[in-house]
Amino acid sequence: MTTSPGSAAETGAAETGAVETGAVGGTAPTGDGRTARRLATRERLLDAALELFAERGYSATSMDDVADRAGVSKGTVFYNFGSKQALGLAVVQQAAARISAVADQARTPYAGWEALNATILAMLRAFDADPATCQVLFTELFRAERPWSDQLPAARATLVAPVATVIAEVHAERATAGRTTATPDAAQFEMIAVAVVGALVFSALDRATFHPGRSVEDVQAALMATISGLQA
Repeated sequence: MTTSPGSAAETGAAETGAVETGAVGGTAPTGDGRTARRLATRERLLDAALELFAERGYSATSMDDVADRAGVSKGTVFYNFGSKQALGLAVVQQAAARISAVADQARTPYAGWEALNATILAMLRAFDADPATCQVLFTELFRAERPWSDQLPAARATLVAPVATVIAEVHAERATAGRTTATPDAAQFEMIAVAVVGALVFSALDRATFHPGRSVEDVQAALMATISGLQA
């Protein structure tokens, strides 16, 4: 019998409610416990969808596939996201946010060129540890035909913003040292950051696919040499 998304969501809600209220053995968890379980389920679903999108692509992945990979019912997937489109957008947003957080954390202790060096290395290491995120950003972030295309600029901005900030710091460092009199605006810093992020993603995928024996540090050195004009 075919189950509609609506009835599937109701099933997921019932299953979630049974677990969260302690109806399946044990004592009822606190409100904080219920929230933690909901968040854990959501993260498990996002991770499952991310893996599948990286392996098969968004179009070839069904909600049943996500449920099977996460080890839950399809109703639980619909209960948490409502639709495949909402799940797809959430995956792209989370992928961008994960790498953005890595970049922010890496650059914070440094300034200027050292911050850019640390940011690039950290992002490459993150892509190495989580190749599915790299693949999904490469294949889905610029798909204007997706139902969530109006939300893509925000995801793109999340990914690019930390790098643009570092690029601006590098320019300020050069200006202070008297090595440039140029006065680029925020849009120009963003364009440079987009080029850097694009090179990062492509280089990470190239290494993983064609040169797995090449070290992350070698890729970082090549990228830094390519953009060394920013320091000149």
